[in-house]
Amino acid sequence: MKIKSLFVVAALGLSFYMVGCGEAERTYECSQICGRYADCVDSKLDKSDCVDKCEDKGDANSEFEQKATDCENCLDDKSCTEAGASCTTKCAEVVAQSALGQGGAQD
Repeated sequence: MKIKSLFVVAALGLSFYMVGCGEAERTYECSQICGRYADCVDSKLDKSDCVDKCEDKGDANSEFEQKATDCENCLDDKSCTEAGASCTTKCAEVVAQSALGQGGAQD
């Protein structure tokens, strides 16, 4: 009986761990992408809505997830001017779909 109880506890623990893995495994921070867009381009941006859309799209679409990762990596430690000059191409679609709510690649 103890082995069966231990197995049930272990299975539940594993399932809770797996449910939280999506957030833990995310390789990009939507809050950084949306925050930088708000700081550098549009101070009226609803950052919370942008982050929610970005995370949802990244969870649903691996192509978007890779673009968001590339965008965030480009933004790291850059001023608004530097980011605008070197990250526009990497971040354009991520920002369009997250901050501006425009469509894009679908799974």
